Amino acid sequence: MSFSGRSHVIEIKIFKLRFKTPLHIGADSTLREKVDTIIHSDTLYSALYDLAVRARSKIRDAISRREILLTSAFPYYEDGSEKIFFLPKPIFNFKIYGYDPKWDFELGKKLKKLTFVPSTWLESSDFIKEFLKNEISKKPDYLRETYAIDILPRVFVDRVTSSSNFYRMAQVFFHKGGLYFGVKFLSDGLEDEFRGLLKLLGDEGIGGRRSTGSGAFEFEEDKLVIKVPQGANFYLLLSLAVPSEDEMDNILKESSYELILRRGWFLLNTGHSLRRKSIWMFKEGSVLRKEIKGCAIDVTPDTLSEYLHAANSEVYKFAYAFTIPVGLSHE
Repeated sequence: MSFSGRSHVIEIKIFKLRFKTPLHIGADSTLREKVDTIIHSDTLYSALYDLAVRARSKIRDAISRREILLTSAFPYYEDGSEKIFFLPKPIFNFKIYGYDPKWDFELGKKLKKLTFVPSTWLESSDFIKEFLKNEISKKPDYLRETYAIDILPRVFVDRVTSSSNFYRMAQVFFHKGGLYFGVKFLSDGLEDEFRGLLKLLGDEGIGGRRSTGSGAFEFEEDKLVIKVPQGANFYLLLSLAVPSEDEMDNILKESSYELILRRGWFLLNTGHSLRRKSIWMFKEGSVLRKEIKGCAIDVTPDTLSEYLHAANSEVYKFAYAFTIPVGLSHE
């Protein structure tokens, strides 16, 4: 698909999550003090898929057939009529984008401090110029008003020995805003059931510490509008993704990306917990030269054969790509 003609507007259906309780999304670490401030797309897929299985919803098959595409959930700021939707900072390879190496080092240090950027920055035909303009003007840091991370003391008491252990737990508290994710429905007749499933998920909560009420939310529908610049020639990844074998050879050249290791546990219907196979995925913010679809990856642990009576005999990681066109070439 080419975007070399006139600029055009894209609209993405989004669901804004307003959290009623603190959120704990582990940052793939054994340390409870470390948390993510986003919900990765694979976590969203897994939460909705597992709930769809229990609710016997057709959303289960829709996810399996790649009829629903999700972005990761990113922060948004909202105060009255003012709204700012944040997106992952594009990952840069200055050599690819043709920037002057004499000042790339200093610029790179400033860019490294960024995690998210307002969606409006991507409407520029040159993201770097937009960054420099905003760096000079020093606009307010809306992210600081959106959420805060608090580390709270906790005590674990052993039910058998009554011994206690002190630990600290990090949680994300949202103030003026929350998290939002984008969705594409590639088949008709899915939206109403998706809304119902998302409401159930909001009641149950998402992330860790759900048994104590964490991660509960309400949602509101909205749209993310982005004016794609003329000459947009790259694709920004808004989800975690794993390219298919056919796609891999076509995107590595002239793409700029980071990988993230995803691992974790899943619960069998027997009550046993097993560790999924680990997998490396392309991270949100990766800038790809070509558009990809991604795929579903089998992460079933080898030890599952020991539980032959388990109903869920295969475990998949949904690594579908959700991308938008962006203009990043320097002129």
